[in-house]
Parts: sequence; C-alpha cells; structure tokens
Amino acid sequence: MITITQQPSAYNLAVQPNIWTIGGLTTEDGYFITVKDYLTATPIATIKQPANPAGVAHFDVSRILQSYMFTSFYETTPAVAPTPGEVYNYYISFGTYTNNILDEVASSATKVVLNGYDSWRNLNWNDTPFNPSPDHVACLVGSQFNAEYPTEYSFLTNFPADTYKLRNSAYHTLGFFNRIANWDSFDDWELNVQPAYVRIKFYDPNSYLIQTIIYSISEDNGLGPKATFASPGPIAGGGEFYTNPQIVGQVGAGPQNLKDAGYWPHGAAAIWNLVVQTWGNYAVIWNLATAEAIVANYTVEIVSMNQCYWDAEGAPADDAAVTLEPYLGDVIYSFNFEIDDPCSAFEPITVSFLNQYGVKDYYTFDRRNTYNVNTNRQEYYKTNSTWSEAVYSINQHDGGAQTFSSKIQSNVTLSTDWMSDEVSQWLEELYTSPSVQLYIDGNWEPCVITSNNYEQKTYSRNRMFQHILTVKYANNKQVQRG
Repeated sequence: MITITQQPSAYNLAVQPNIWTIGGLTTEDGYFITVKDYLTATPIATIKQPANPAGVAHFDVSRILQSYMFTSFYETTPAVAPTPGEVYNYYISFGTYTNNILDEVASSATKVVLNGYDSWRNLNWNDTPFNPSPDHVACLVGSQFNAEYPTEYSFLTNFPADTYKLRNSAYHTLGFFNRIANWDSFDDWELNVQPAYVRIKFYDPNSYLIQTIIYSISEDNGLGPKATFASPGPIAGGGEFYTNPQIVGQVGAGPQNLKDAGYWPHGAAAIWNLVVQTWGNYAVIWNLATAEAIVANYTVEIVSMNQCYWDAEGAPADDAAVTLEPYLGDVIYSFNFEIDDPCSAFEPITVSFLNQYGVKDYYTFDRRNTYNVNTNRQEYYKTNSTWSEAVYSINQHDGGAQTFSSKIQSNVTLSTDWMSDEVSQWLEELYTSPSVQLYIDGNWEPCVITSNNYEQKTYSRNRMFQHILTVKYANNKQVQRG
C-alpha cells in the first residue's frame, strides 16, 4: 500500500527541508508527488523519483515553496493588515508511476509554510511559542464554548528584551498568527478561530493609565477574514477559508503608526469608562481625571473574544472601546514599548528588516550616520568649433568632455549606540536579511546591505561596543545628460 511515511509539521518554515517520504512500492517504476495550492487545488509542481535502497523516496519541496514567497511593505500600517508573501498553504497528492503513467493514490493534509528559516540542524520548526492553541471551555449559560488561553504567546520576533525602546516618531509593526493553530480540532470555535481585538494601554511617567484603545480585528480595520466588529464569526465554515495573506497579520504598534490612526493620546484627560473624545472613527476610554496625555510607555495586546458574553448579549453595537470592553476574552499576545527620545547630535535612522520568521523587525541607528553619493559618469568628446557653419568660430561655453550618462549610487553608513550582548546577537538577523528599508528624510527607502561581515561582539570581549552597517539605495538617483 502506497503511504506517506514522513511529512513536514503542520506549520513549517520554507527555507529549510520540507521532506515528504512515500513508501510501499511493489512492482511500479517509482513514486511521484504533486504539490497543489490549497485554496484552488491547482497543481504547481510534479516530481517523480525511483525508490532508494530502502524502498522509499524522499521529496524536498522547500525550493518549490520558496518560489511563492516574497516580501511586502506594511511598515506604516495604522491598525491591522495582512502579510502578502509571508504564508503559503499547500498539500500534496501522491502515488506511483509505471512507464511514465501516473497513478494517484491519495492526498495529504494541508500544510502551512512561512517565509522564514531555522537552524540547519532542525528538520521541523517549533511553532509552539508563537502559534496559539487554546482550550475550549463550555459557557455556564447557553450552548456555546469559549476559547481559554492558559498562557500568552510571542509575536513573531526574536527581540531579546521584555520592553522595546523607541522614539516618539518611530514606525513599528508586530507580526502574529491571525488564526488559531487548532482551528480544525473542534467544531464550535465560532468567533474564536480568529483573534478578536487589539487593546492598547497608554501610561504616563508615573505609571498611571492614561487611555485604553480597543478596536476589532476585522476587514473594516484592515485584516479579515472577519468582515466587521459585529460579524457573527470570522468566516462561514471555519478556518479553512482564510486567504494566504490573512493567516499572519500585522498590527501597527509604533507611535507614528498610532498617531496616523488617530489612537495616540492628546488633550485633557477625563474619567475612566466615559467616552469623552472621538477622533477619526474611534471613541476611546480615558482613565483618571488627574492624568496627563504624556505617554511614557504603552502595551499592545491581541485579545480573544468572550464568546459566552457575545452569546448572551448579542453583537456589539459599535467598534468603540467602551462598547467592546466587556467582549474581551484572554490576552493572546502582548508587547511593551517605552518612549525614549535621547538627545543626540545625529539624526536617527530607523531600519526595517525581514527577520527569521519572514516578518519585519526594526532597529534605530542614532549615532554617526553618514550619507554619501558615488557617481559613475560615461563621457564623450564634443567639438567646440563650428566646422559646418559659413564662418569658423570657437564656442567658449560648450564642447570638450561631455557627460553622456550618469549612474548615481547613494550609500549610507549607519552606527549603533552602545548595546547589550543579547541585542548584538539579535542584530545578526539584520546583517543577514535579504530585505531592508531605511526611514530617512520622511521616506522609506528600499536598500541592499553591502556590509559583508557581521562580528558577534560581547561586553566581556569588547567592553563597550557598537555595530556599523553599510547599505546602498536599491533605486539610483536620476540626473540629466550633459
């Protein structure tokens, strides 16, 4: 009997072996597999292979999967957004062939791959710290079940500290799984297939809560498949109807993202649980009357739905924080930010880069940053005399060497501040990243890293240390001909 004897884990990374092993050959010539797109069932590749000495065939489909991965721009996300190019959903059909005639036997379960990499020692990625897998608990009243999260999960980042320091004008996003890992293990997940809400708590320098922002994770805020705050479920039928970009989501978490969305506190404070000010389309919950809208730190949380409350009270009337608050369930993800605007003689430059898991991480270089332009000119010689005119003369303002074309390359050398051993080790992901953007002069510039060497530095070996990174702009500056 032809069977799958080895296969990748349900969630894996594309830039590592993704091995399918087929066994059970008798008189046939060999095995084959066909990789198919999960949403459309379209075949994308078929591979044939004879049996090895052990009687099986190993198929590594990682290169095929990598061809469907790419990087997208979402650094300025104001609320939530999908992640195009980060996830691919596929399955295989398999069987045998004889005289080049394929005999399909069966198909596999669905697999999800992310545009990431792991250690060469690992055959399968351990997604457990990142991919939420809640318990289901029956509601005390009614027939519904709620999702219960005994522990929090990590956003898709390896940043080593509990709190990320960033400037008041910085952009930042956080990647997270927008579908629970065990969506197909239980028929009554209903509202909790998809995380339900984003909650942001802002604190002043005295650690008093200034303001709480709550909004739904839904298509009208940028990330489906749930359509609106009042939709009865993320999608009809369960988690299988997600598109690839929706499986991993992004939440705008930097101060500038939140300002662009209208979520950043400003103005006088008011009393807890009273909606007293609305900007954009979102009412917010203010806290203490004595608090000032000076943000020292804040927390970004991804929260589940309290399905028991929804079942008892019905859908929320609007997407305002005070309305949504009783619908909140457990915290699934959380991340702390601290506003840090140190005085510096240098203009800070924020770099976004593709991290190990295929989503963006960020680092600000705020020491000596040097911008330079290299110009490579192609020249020709132009006569300065009027050989074709009735009277011969010499043009004193033209002729001689002329620029036919110019290739202009902009480069930036970036310098970090002093840092810890842990942050230094984490920055290796930046040095090896294939996709980098610089936020400079109010614009995001796609760049290519030209630094060829990363040296792991430690305090014990280097004492106080910095890192230097050199990049070139991906797009050349344009200039006229001479």
